[in-house]
Amino acid sequence: MNNDDVESAFNICVSICGQDGVISHQEEEAIIDKFKSLFELGDDDFDDLFDNFFATNDHIDSYLEKVTNVDLQRKILLISEYSAAIDGFDVRENIAFQRVKLVWGIS
Repeated sequence: MNNDDVESAFNICVSICGQDGVISHQEEEAIIDKFKSLFELGDDDFDDLFDNFFATNDHIDSYLEKVTNVDLQRKILLISEYSAAIDGFDVRENIAFQRVKLVWGIS
């Protein structure tokens, strides 16, 4: 898996968690923990990933188009659902989550 795939996956998860207007500390920690274990990232990698995410005006759709591997799509869904729900699965987060599933055709 290349760095662009990991960055797109990260951006999708953060985008879903941020749909309620804030990425809570609990959501941030959940994303970091999952990405560390699944993608073998180090602490320094997350500074860059968060900086890059907040420096762009890209929409979640641009990230969704980049992720074509179904296994990675399923991992992203698991991470984003877990992370968004860690502080309460806000209806806006759930709508974004369901939309991602719809776009990718995953039920």
